[in-house]
Amino acid sequence: MTLDELIEALGFKSDEDKDKIAVLKKEFNTKTKEVNTANKKLEALNEQVESAKAVTDKFEIVKKFFSLDTEAEDFDAMLDEVKDNLIKDAGGGATPEEIKNLKRELTKANREKDKVTKALDELNARLAQEKQIRIKNNVNSEIRKALDTYKVIKPEQMIDLFANRVNVDDDGETFTIKADDGSELSINDYIADWSKDNPEFVMSGTKGGAGTNGSSIDFGFGSNANNKPTSDMDKLMSSIIGDTTKDANTKSLGDIFG
Repeated sequence: MTLDELIEALGFKSDEDKDKIAVLKKEFNTKTKEVNTANKKLEALNEQVESAKAVTDKFEIVKKFFSLDTEAEDFDAMLDEVKDNLIKDAGGGATPEEIKNLKRELTKANREKDKVTKALDELNARLAQEKQIRIKNNVNSEIRKALDTYKVIKPEQMIDLFANRVNVDDDGETFTIKADDGSELSINDYIADWSKDNPEFVMSGTKGGAGTNGSSIDFGFGSNANNKPTSDMDKLMSSIIGDTTKDANTKSLGDIFG
């Protein structure tokens, strides 16, 4: 019912009952506001009820799944028991204390693993170093053997000069030296050819390489006005340190030993 309908129902006349109508209007507006406020509160309560109902429905599902006894005397203790069971199930049947011990053992095992890994790395480093030393010794041994075979003078002083040109194959067992024509020769064959081409560095009266005429060997260093090698050592260096181009599949001793 509207305000006008209420005034008409009460039989109030506009001019005769204007004071009553004014009071009625005031009361009507006040009550209308109270009703609107009450309706808003009711809507809010309905929303809370719906939310509570949704939570209740979910709780009923959880209660049924975990067989919760809502009438239990100590409900919190029951929830703790459920939580412990969940942890136990997640740990493959282990209790929280057992899981804690397993974590401790895992940490210990990781530390031991780190120690073993470090020891293995150190062992591999020593093996690599020993392999480098073995290769160097084998190379020097082959060079010395060839130098002795072809009666090259001062072999101990000559070893390093040839060793710097030696290429070592990936197997660490095959040693070659690149000749001036680009071919790869064994250490023995290279020194054999070199001794023939440089008879002044071969002891006289030998047949391995061409013999010398007995002239003395000058191991000093010098050059003439044209900066050309004049001493026998300069000639030696020039004859050995020629084309230093290396094959892609081989590496020199300098590459290996730094």
